[in-house]
Amino acid sequence: MKKVLLMAAIFVAGIVSANTVYDKANNSGFVLLDAEIEQIASESDHYGIMVETWCGKVFYLDGNHYENFTEFGADANYFTDQQCGAF
Repeated sequence: MKKVLLMAAIFVAGIVSANTVYDKANNSGFVLLDAEIEQIASESDHYGIMVETWCGKVFYLDGNHYENFTEFGADANYFTDQQCGAF
């Protein structure tokens, strides 16, 4: 019974301490980073567009990196040629 209580106490302590992340590189003290991590995880700066090649391979291009469809098409053709060879 004592072993079960000890293991339960260690488990609860591990769960409680795992919920917070601290920046140890900051010399002025610990800074809580939970809010920053949640904000970074919720925002996405990428717009992945799936490109399926004629040989069956799939890759993704970031739509935010292109001004127009011509640039996107040129990169899609380039990466298709790299993965499958020239058609």
